[in-house]
Amino acid sequence: LQPSSIAAAVSILRKTRGLYHRAMSSTKKAGLETNPVESTQLWSGKGIDSALLHRSYDSALSDLCREYLEFERTAGSEESLSHVQTLVRSKLANLTPSVA
Repeated sequence: LQPSSIAAAVSILRKTRGLYHRAMSSTKKAGLETNPVESTQLWSGKGIDSALLHRSYDSALSDLCREYLEFERTAGSEESLSHVQTLVRSKLANLTPSVA
């Protein structure tokens, strides 16, 4: 491998990790709703069941967490994997087992 290709690979890994970190930072914990009344009014007007939307969010968050963990297992260090495991536990603490 050329030094430039190694540097490019490392740069891509850092950027990918940064994207995962930003995605996790911008999400709320699973099983939480900011304002159930407001959410119900917003989505019921569009014919969408807010409970279904809530489950979809939790499923998407669970998928994001799973992919982030897999990325760190594959490309990260022991320390970064440990950090992500702690973050994922926190995000998914309120998740019901049927969604996970």
